[in-house]
Parts: sequence; structure tokens; C-alpha cells
Amino acid sequence: MRKLLVLASAVLLATITPGFAAPVGPLATMDDKGLFYGVGYSYVDTDWEPETEGANFYSAGGLETQQHQLQLHLGLKFAKGWRVYVGGGFSTLDAEHIYRTTDADAEISTDFNPDDFEDDFTPYGTAGVSGVLYDGRTLDVGVFAQVNYQSEYEDEVFSTADLGSGSESVREEFKLEMEWDGIAGLLFQGELEGAFLYGGPIIYTSEATVKSIVTGQSSGLVDNQSIDIEESESVGAVAGIRWMLKDDVSLDLELQKRSQLNAGLTLNKSF
Repeated sequence: MRKLLVLASAVLLATITPGFAAPVGPLATMDDKGLFYGVGYSYVDTDWEPETEGANFYSAGGLETQQHQLQLHLGLKFAKGWRVYVGGGFSTLDAEHIYRTTDADAEISTDFNPDDFEDDFTPYGTAGVSGVLYDGRTLDVGVFAQVNYQSEYEDEVFSTADLGSGSESVREEFKLEMEWDGIAGLLFQGELEGAFLYGGPIIYTSEATVKSIVTGQSSGLVDNQSIDIEESESVGAVAGIRWMLKDDVSLDLELQKRSQLNAGLTLNKSF
């Protein structure tokens, strides 16, 4: 059974191909109780699409964002194999080819600022619960659910364009308001030489709003657009491994297959 578990975990990890999602972590063991905390880093790559079917994202097909997240969480292991936790941290956000004025100016070969959208560390929060449904000799089965919330990201670009009365300086302000992200799934977990291997299917949803405000230096406000977007897929998988560095200290490596590949590394300590 252990060989089969290792093979299944290896296949899942190897076949994952490239949300704003925090790692979910492994299941708690049946005799493991008390407080715990952890610090970690995650890389999150997300494909977005308009929430309304048939709508376009500023005449484009979609939007892709990348985030670097630093997080801290605190939780409680209670009952038998169940735990709850809350956490928070800071996240950057980057996106390419997001400005409408940049694309237009590039087509007419005028001067423009080619910088991509980026915003520095912005706070976010997370909360979750997980528990064991079946405690087997070689394989545990459980469930988990997690909710994440992020705040607003914004950046701007300056370019030159002809808005009808001659060439003038144009400022475009872009905002991305992360509304919420939810994820739930089924976890299968086994132990091999002191390490816990876990993985399983997940369902998830992410929603956000993007706004683009274009202002001419001479003509004033030119255009203001807003559209609701969501992550392009809703079914994926999670796989990870926990190494016990000491009796009360562990290190988690986790991958989440969502619209793109998310990866996280977390150092945990129990009390």
C-alpha cells in the first residue's frame, strides 16, 4: 500500500502543469492536539475571464496575474484529527499587457510607457478548517475548506495619444479589487519514513473586479470601464508532502493545480 501511495503521489506531483490561494496543508493526526503556527511563502499564477458569458476584457480574451505571498497563520488542533486556523500576510501582484492605452499606442507607433502592471505588498487574510473522516492503518481520508480575502491593487501608466484634438499626455489608472476566494476538497494522506504525503481533488472559485480609468492631460476624463472577472476554471487538484524536522517542527511543500500552477512552502511549529 505504501508503494502504491508513493507512486500515486509522485504521478500527481509530476503531471501538474502550470489564485490567490494559501496552502491548505495536510490532515492532522488523530492524537495530535493543541496550538500551532506557521510562516510561509507562496507563488500564485491565475487565469481570469469575464464573469458574464460573451463579455470581453477590454477587447481581449482574458487576464493572467502572478503573485508572491508571505503569510503567517495560527491554528488549533482539536477533537480527533480536526483543526481550524486563521492567518494573513502580504502579497504582490503583477500582470502583463493590461493597459488599454499601451496597446493602442503600440499599434500606432507613438511613444508609450511599456511597463507592466505591478503593485507592492498588499495585506490579505485567510481562514480554514480540515478534518479526518476515515483513519486507516496506511491511508487517512479527510476534507477541508478555506476562504481567502485580498484588498485592492492599483498601478498607473503614462502614454501619448491623439484623443481627437491633437497629441496629448494620457494617464491610465488600473485597479484590481480581489473580492474573495473559496476552496474545498477531499484529501488522501499516508505516512512514509516519517513524512506525510497528501493529495486529492479540489473545487474552487475566485472573483474580482477590474477598473480602468483613462484621463487626458488636456481633455480630462476620457473613459472609465469596469468589469467583473472570475478564475477561468473551477476544478483542480492539490498534492503535498510534510517533513518532520523535529517532534514539534515540520516543513510543508505543496502544489495546487488551479487555472495555473500554485506552489507554497510553509514552516510549522506545534505546542
